[in-house]
Amino acid sequence: MKKIIALVILVAACGNGENQPNTSETAVQDEPAEYETPVVTNAEPPVAYPVDLFDRGIEGRVLLRLFVDETGTVHPDSATVVESSGNAQLDLAALRGVGEMRFAPALRHGMPVASTFLQPVEFKNPESTPGNEAP
Repeated sequence: MKKIIALVILVAACGNGENQPNTSETAVQDEPAEYETPVVTNAEPPVAYPVDLFDRGIEGRVLLRLFVDETGTVHPDSATVVESSGNAQLDLAALRGVGEMRFAPALRHGMPVASTFLQPVEFKNPESTPGNEAP
């Protein structure tokens, strides 16, 4: 059986409004940014694309809210679906992959901090035809 994986893309937006990035144009380039979001460090995306949906060309996007502590450890029990793909199987696949996600922690003024943030999971099938997005 072939292993099919979903493309995981990091969003630079934070989920709780508390950890907003520095948008000041006066920031000195040599100083660390006020806030940097966690960064996925998995070499391969850890989310498995449901084979039956892949074979049928069903695609979708799930937006998760994750909590990552100051060591970069994601806490899977805190993961929630903020925006559904419209397909319960895709949503569940995204949640199942959370435990395998690895992150470099968020940084505030160059120091690792715990963070809650938004993480999209894109299920894209390069063989699908247009119009097969999840309902």
